[in-house]
Amino acid sequence: MKFLIVMSFLAISTQVLAANATPRENALKYVKEGKVVHEKENDFKIQTKSGSIVEVEFKNDGTLEEASGKALDQDIFEPGNGMISLKDAKDALKKAGKAPVGEWSFENSLTKGWNYEFEGFESGNKMDYVVDAKSGKLLESRIDN
Repeated sequence: MKFLIVMSFLAISTQVLAANATPRENALKYVKEGKVVHEKENDFKIQTKSGSIVEVEFKNDGTLEEASGKALDQDIFEPGNGMISLKDAKDALKKAGKAPVGEWSFENSLTKGWNYEFEGFESGNKMDYVVDAKSGKLLESRIDN
């Protein structure tokens, strides 16, 4: 019983601490070992340890709205909350025989839920890929016009 009480207290304490974190601290939790290089209201540009830039945007209530980057092979993004990292999403896409490159984004769609969108190339065509952020499943593969 004491164990359950302690665990409940720790869970509540963690939520309170997260709620009291600054927007800058919240942004940095998505890009491990990153540093904020530009900040404007709810938008942050975070430099990764490899030097690439990941943009993280929050809604006015402090919840994550979206993230994006332009250097897929160098960017780091880890959304947590049961969702896969950018690297895992890229690896799942490659395992499905796709070739993601360059730009990517992470957003919540009404029809697809949280997902990653990637640019890529396939059979000489510029492609757009959509990957489910929870399962890593390829949701969509289409030619980018």
